[in-house]
Formats: sequence, C-alpha cells, structure tokens
Amino acid sequence: LIEKSGMDLQAASLRYNLFKGEFTVEGLTVRSASVPGLSPLFQADRVYAKPDLHAILRGSWDFEELQITRPRIHYCVGEDGRNNLPRTEPSSGPAPSFFIANAAALEGSVRIEDRPKRLSASVPRWQFRMRGDRKTGNHAFDFSTLQPGSVRVRENAVPIDRLRVSGELLPAALRLERAYVESSGSRVSVSGSWNGFSRPRLDLRIEPDLDLGAIARTVSFFRGLDGRLSGNLRAHGAMQDLRLAARLRGERFSALSFRNTRFDFEGAGAWDGHRLELRDLQLRSPHGAVSGSAELSAGSGTGENRIRAELRGFDLAP
Repeated sequence: LIEKSGMDLQAASLRYNLFKGEFTVEGLTVRSASVPGLSPLFQADRVYAKPDLHAILRGSWDFEELQITRPRIHYCVGEDGRNNLPRTEPSSGPAPSFFIANAAALEGSVRIEDRPKRLSASVPRWQFRMRGDRKTGNHAFDFSTLQPGSVRVRENAVPIDRLRVSGELLPAALRLERAYVESSGSRVSVSGSWNGFSRPRLDLRIEPDLDLGAIARTVSFFRGLDGRLSGNLRAHGAMQDLRLAARLRGERFSALSFRNTRFDFEGAGAWDGHRLELRDLQLRSPHGAVSGSAELSAGSGTGENRIRAELRGFDLAP
C-alpha cells in the first residue's frame, strides 16, 4: 500500500471469517506515507465488511454490509504547505462501479485544518447511513450532525448548529432531497439535482433564511446591519452555460442610515465560465426603487465590466 497508493495503513487486529465471507478490522489508522509527521487522515475503532468477492474480482466494489464505528477524518495542511492526503498516481481509466446494500458510519467526527491560512472547521459528532437498491443501482443516503460544530477563519468563528444532507446517489447523478445548514438563527436549504459528473448539469434551488444581525456580529462585519433576508435562488444548466434567477425579501432591515425598513429584490443572470451577466435587476422599497443590469468578468485577466443602474424616487438619506 505504501508503494502503490502512498498510504501507510495500520490496524490493531484483523479477523476474517472464510465461511461467512466477512472481515473485521479494529484500531484502523490511515496516514500519508510522504508526510508521517502530520496527523492521520483517517482513523476508526472498528470496520466490519461483508464483500461480494466475486464482484470485486470482476472490478466492481460490491458490499452487502459495511459498518464503521467512530470514524475520525482529519484533513491537515502543515505550516510548510504540505497536506496529509496520500500521494496517489492519477488513474487514466474510468472509476470502478460500486454497490453497497447497507452501510452506516456512527459516532463520526471531521476536522479540517489549514495552518498557513489560519482556517479550520470541525464537526465533532455525526452519523451517515446508506442503503442500495440492487435493481436500479441507486443508493439512498442520509448524513446528519449530532452535535454543533464550527468554522473558524482567523479570529472569526461561525457556529454550525445543525447540518443535514439526504438524497439519492444514482450511477450518473446526485439528487438532493433535503439539505440544510443552521447557524445562529439562520438557515440555508438546498434541493435539486446534479446530473453527470464529467460534464455536470445542475438544477438547484437554494432557500436562504438569514438573521443578518447575528451574521454581522459573528463575523465582525458591517456594524449596524440587522434584519432578516429570505427568498429563493435557482441555478440550472451546464457549468459553462448556467442560468440564474433570484427572488429575495428583506424585513426589519437596518443598514447605514436606513432603519427597520423592508425591500423586495428579483433578478436573473447567466454564467458562461468566464463572464457573469446580470439582467432585469429590480429592488423595491418604501424609500424608492433601483433597476439595472451588469456584466462582470471573472479572474485576474483583462476584461470589461459594465454596470447600469437607474434610481427612481430613492431617498438616499431617510
């Protein structure tokens, strides 16, 4: 494993039952062989698996049962910029097919640490379950946190009160049925589909419900910002031909000299991988209205940016 995959794999014990076709690994540790000084990438108290050996010999990863107890994932970037991912050789062939009839990872934890950027994230306790349908090859899955986590960027820490992602993994698509994250009274929900993995087409609906005051206090940004922002955003199409639409509403909104007001915003746009086009932008409030459009270039290269805005009856100093 060290030579072929760059992984240093160690286990306290390994038991294999030939008659039942199952094995159990206890005290599993997986680390990168090239940076042994960094934390292990993966650890687990126990891994139980019942594979279909005939299918595996044919090149398909097929498991009737896969159970992992206390999986601990720790991705780390050291001070020298090197990370603890195994240095594997890129594969030119297609990814192997897989099927898992029943899988569960219980009492897990995830930690991400980028020391040069002073960025970290942790989910101290989570669970994951998956069940496959052999007739269709589809897998229903559910991931949920069982304890609050956090994301920290330098001195700013954002709590993750709850995170859940459930849906269905198809042979060439991903369907999100229920996905949301909650933090400090705010919630962002996502649903939709991701079709194709080499050239994906998206159809996503994002529904924010944000406590702007709590967000501003958490990240120490834009003092005086307050209110609630809700609505929906839609993205559909190929990654290089993405269509965008948004409808948002602000209530009890306060910023700059505006106090406890409201507004409605809607607009549409398109992204071609290099340029963002925004059109039919409309913002309406008791203090007036703004309409406009914009064309913005991405990246650090040369490009022309255009913004057109029209103010109608707008009170700039309410």
